Amino acid sequence: MKKTLNILAALLPFLFVACMSNHEVEPQIFIDSEVSTTLNMSFRPGVTVPFAFNSTTGWTVECSATDDVSVTPTYGGKGRNSVNIKMLTANQTNSNRSFTVTIKPDGATSASEQCTLTLTQPAAFVVQKTVYTVRPDGGKLNIVFETPLDQSEVKVWYNSAFQEMMGKDVEETRAADLHQMVLPVTRVGNKMSMQVDIVPNNAARVREGVLFFSEKNLQREQFKDPTGLISEAVTVTQTPIDYGQSVDYTADGEVFTLQTHSKGDVGLPIVIMGEAFLDTDIADGTYRAVMEDAMEKLFNIEPMTSLRKYFDVYMVNAVSPSNIVSASTSTAFSCKFTPQSTLITGDDRKCERYALKAIEKERKYHALVLVIINDHRYAGTCSLTLTSDVRGAIPTGLSIAYIPIVENSTMSYEQVLHHEAIGHGLGKLADEYGSEEAYRHNGNLLENDTKDENDRTPLERLNLSQKYYGLMNITLEPNVMDSQWSDFAQDMRYADDKIGTYEGGYAYPYGVYRSTENSLMRTGEQLNAVSRRLIYRRVMTVANAYNWKYNYETFVHFDAPARTATRTAQPTPPKPLMKKHAAPRVRFEW
Repeated sequence: MKKTLNILAALLPFLFVACMSNHEVEPQIFIDSEVSTTLNMSFRPGVTVPFAFNSTTGWTVECSATDDVSVTPTYGGKGRNSVNIKMLTANQTNSNRSFTVTIKPDGATSASEQCTLTLTQPAAFVVQKTVYTVRPDGGKLNIVFETPLDQSEVKVWYNSAFQEMMGKDVEETRAADLHQMVLPVTRVGNKMSMQVDIVPNNAARVREGVLFFSEKNLQREQFKDPTGLISEAVTVTQTPIDYGQSVDYTADGEVFTLQTHSKGDVGLPIVIMGEAFLDTDIADGTYRAVMEDAMEKLFNIEPMTSLRKYFDVYMVNAVSPSNIVSASTSTAFSCKFTPQSTLITGDDRKCERYALKAIEKERKYHALVLVIINDHRYAGTCSLTLTSDVRGAIPTGLSIAYIPIVENSTMSYEQVLHHEAIGHGLGKLADEYGSEEAYRHNGNLLENDTKDENDRTPLERLNLSQKYYGLMNITLEPNVMDSQWSDFAQDMRYADDKIGTYEGGYAYPYGVYRSTENSLMRTGEQLNAVSRRLIYRRVMTVANAYNWKYNYETFVHFDAPARTATRTAQPTPPKPLMKKHAAPRVRFEW
């Protein structure tokens, strides 16, 4: 017995140290020295890659993009472990994309105690160039791309404008009408080359062909499927051989009053002008007919119909040197279309100077300018200014909406005009859709995105805009009772509107909320109640020279026609767009 006690006494220090060591073991993830923490994933979704490691304690997994990557299991115990990492979506970009997976041991306090894996997934298709310009008289177009697929597995999709470029007859040229074809594709090394003969453009307009590549089995209804193997779109632009040119500029800058306000103390100014219209278009009345048609379309939707008598509407003649908008032609306001986008840029300063031919300088901060572009491409952009003048709790600042005369089955000219001019321009509203392809959820979504030229994050831009009462149709509050439209949510008269907080807005799929499932600021045809009220408040405040106070019940009475129109309107489910609507260009002017 004594011998046993002596042995225990001798071992006691070692047992104590062992217990202490076990108790104070540092949380740590260990991997074999020959194993890389950079994992090259398959270009095909659904392929699983295992990763083995050792942990000194329990552990959990964090992933930067749970919509794109699956990791199982997401937790485990100490000892030898393995997780299975699987890409859920295909890489539909034009370059490699990366994600991170972090394995964190319980109790870890520093990055050195955890393991961070970098996942790299190649694109299914990498197109050498995504923008091509072909000569007006045609020629050969050679498109080079790379793909792990065999050439027999590749399908080419194209729109009607590209079909026209190939010399094939089409009944209508609509950018959303897609066709499929098998073209001769030649493999040279790891690259593929597709050559197409382009015919001369004898039409009196710019052709903008769009094509893209996909795996052979992809069907039309799968275009928005995130697991589909598909390339970025390739845009091919061709100006016409012959186009009109102006010689007489005597009518340029002439002003005409189309409507004078008959209600209120002050008329809100709307100035309409044209881009890519010739002197002959003005002389024969075409120009005025187009401007007057734009005015009528502006007032054929609520709340504009009920507010029409509060506006002054002017037309300013603008003679363009040519009637074609392209990089090789000249137009009055230097408008340019951005390939693979709905973004239109123009000479805002010159537009402002032309608007000031019709209105006094002090009225410009309440003015809406419409630039109607003599072009049928699907696009539209609003340049939206906000100032520090917030009297009456309304936004102020000049807005310039660039609106082509769209011929498109996806969104009509009228709908684009309503969206850009009324929504963005007059209401200073934000878009109410998210762009999942542009950005996947990653923590604090807005803070992590690209800064602007003034070093502001998207969240800072949004907060600054809302400080000056712009973009007030969206919120960061997920609870409707914390939103700026909680009064609508409690009012049974708006029960049919189903007002709440729906995730997606400000071009972000997550972390931003809108008031209704669909609306004109998304893909619908009607403004929702929240947007109608913002427009109503701005118009009534300015029209009554700021001697007006908002009353909720007065608005509800005013809004009755719009509620009726909303109830009787046919539902318009979101439509898949080949090009996303460009966000308004918000500028701050103090």
